[in-house]
Amino acid sequence: MKTLWLSVCLMGAMSTGLMADGDADAKRYKMKLNNGGTEVRITATSTTSWSLIRDTVTYDCTKNDGTISVTKSGQPLVAGTIAGDKLNLVDADGKEIMNLKFRADKIKLTVAGDKSLWEFKISDSKIKVRVGEQEYGKAKFYKDTGKTKAKNSKGATVAEVNGLGRNSAAVAVPLIAGLSTDRVSALTLVFLLLGK
Repeated sequence: MKTLWLSVCLMGAMSTGLMADGDADAKRYKMKLNNGGTEVRITATSTTSWSLIRDTVTYDCTKNDGTISVTKSGQPLVAGTIAGDKLNLVDADGKEIMNLKFRADKIKLTVAGDKSLWEFKISDSKIKVRVGEQEYGKAKFYKDTGKTKAKNSKGATVAEVNGLGRNSAAVAVPLIAGLSTDRVSALTLVFLLLGK
């Protein structure tokens, strides 16, 4: 099995605006995904903008007045408007691809073409990813090591980040079966942008 490393750059004081690689306020994390891919770099460029680079492809996610958009190499990929506790994402052609509903203790996700209702059940120490009663895995923050790990239902680690200091649904995205690389990248960025 190959290992994929994600370099995650977060801002310690996000209110300072844009950040560059050398900013003193930047706090850096490494996320390791055990899914056999290539290196991916994720950067918070401001409180309303994140970027992800996979191979030679750049994904950018921005939020402006409640509208979230993700581009792939400068071209529209997905977009949606936050309406209360809901976010419906559509592709560049306006076709609905994902629906998200946010609650304090869970995130519900439906993916177009899949009748399953994915749930991210959130507690203080872990986020369980399930469809109905079937658990696909969980993301858990380990206070003793400072690591957040996503493990599949067999206990194998599929993602790991050190120093994040909390759970994140973004770490659990690789547990969702059947998503394309573009949709995994987009959903990861959306969760990071929304602080989920």
